[in-house]
Amino acid sequence: HVAAAGYRAAFQLSDPPDTAQPLLTIRRIMPPPTWDAPTLLGHLDSEF
Repeated sequence: HVAAAGYRAAFQLSDPPDTAQPLLTIRRIMPPPTWDAPTLLGHLDSEF
């Protein structure tokens, strides 16, 4: 649906990237404001 609408890239939160269309499944993380830098980096290292 996203590609048909003309988008070239899209973000998603939890699924693995699509190998056929990786730009439509760019991973992102939404950290809570209580995380400090080491906590954020730890989550990035473990989830990506």
